[in-house]
Amino acid sequence: MKHKNCSFIFHLLISALVIFNLDADTGEDSDCFSEIKVSRNTKYEAVLGEDFRIACPVAFCNAAPPEVRWYKGVHEDLRAINRSDGHTEVEWEPEKEFAGKSYLIFRNIQKNDEGYYRCRIPGSISHNINVNVNGSVKMVHNINVSVNGDTELTTAPALTPESHTQSVFWHYMHRVIGILAFFTVVIIICVTSHLLRKGKSQNTAAPSLGPSDPIYENEPVASVSAQLGPS
Repeated sequence: MKHKNCSFIFHLLISALVIFNLDADTGEDSDCFSEIKVSRNTKYEAVLGEDFRIACPVAFCNAAPPEVRWYKGVHEDLRAINRSDGHTEVEWEPEKEFAGKSYLIFRNIQKNDEGYYRCRIPGSISHNINVNVNGSVKMVHNINVSVNGDTELTTAPALTPESHTQSVFWHYMHRVIGILAFFTVVIIICVTSHLLRKGKSQNTAAPSLGPSDPIYENEPVASVSAQLGPS
């Protein structure tokens, strides 16, 4: 009887330890929750027509990261992002254990992509993420007429004011450089020709004695003797 009582107490202690451990694990899990770590007043500056992405940092507790959904809008006026249209994509990038980032990727970002975005996981939603798109592209239509009379309408981006100004500037710079190079060549040719003519004139101006020209070395002595006459 005493042996049965000891066995009963032993099993009772084991059961209590198991229940205590389960309660401890449950309490530990309840203290951990997933959280989005987007700072307030987050702002991105994008360039029109480029691929661009914005980030949503997430900290979580389980081995698998939570599903992150992206929305556009402010306050409660949120519109879910369509991730199957080919223009926007969502990627997850793990950083360390129980942490990672969800990226909303824009392919060929446009002006209508400007606005506020928010990311959400179960139990948490981010602050507003402001996206601003810089630059502008205007489309122009060209009508091409072929030899056989067929017409073709083509659409192409027009130059923005900034690119037009740069194009005009470089056009005139090329013309100025060409004119300066032409005048430099002309000046070099003129100076070289002048130096050559000057050298030739100096050579022709210097007199030279020929072999037939007589040299009278004792002419002054002979003249004095003639004046004195015979003595």
